[in-house]
Amino acid sequence: MNWNLKDIFPNKLLIGLTGGIASGKSLAGSYFAALGLPLFDTDLIYHDLLQSSRELAENLVKTFGTEIMAGGSVSRSLLSKKVFGDPRLLPRLNEITHPLIARALIEHLKAETSNLAIIEATLLFESGLNKSLDAVITVTAPPKVRLLRLMERNNLSREEAEKRLLVQNSDEYRVAQSNYIIQNNGSRDELNEAVKKLAFILREKAKEGLRSGEI
Repeated sequence: MNWNLKDIFPNKLLIGLTGGIASGKSLAGSYFAALGLPLFDTDLIYHDLLQSSRELAENLVKTFGTEIMAGGSVSRSLLSKKVFGDPRLLPRLNEITHPLIARALIEHLKAETSNLAIIEATLLFESGLNKSLDAVITVTAPPKVRLLRLMERNNLSREEAEKRLLVQNSDEYRVAQSNYIIQNNGSRDELNEAVKKLAFILREKAKEGLRSGEI
């Protein structure tokens, strides 16, 4: 889909932040936010929509059945289990969710006064969102490390975790299309330092854009 962000926000420096599941992308995002860079997490937007959007709930139930419901609302865990159990369902899920996420993201960006914004998205390239951004950051980590993180974080068996990793594209796919790479192979402090260095670069680019009249 065409997210059309640059047409709507020509004076904002829009930076994408992505990475494979359990790469440390969200941790890097939290470090950017702690440094004062506006961060918009499409995963959190999606989570909020699952709780608040009747349109989304109705479309999901119509497509995936009432078994994804729990306690009167769509259960993200039940929906994820169904989709990851059959990867053929993932494109249909994206077709339903991406337009609503884009609409909500645009509203969040309209309320942001800064000329710099970071947009965190797991499926940044797959959704086409990258085409509407000025640059993309990819966070990478070794596959074995990601597997162990995912098993521990989500309380998954090795088989379940491997299924989720296999559904996604490779780090090589993301890196080839990115402007900046953060290798999350060490400690949290090392990741934080890498984020600080990149945040400085992005702020300088945003300043240059303001001075030249272009972003």
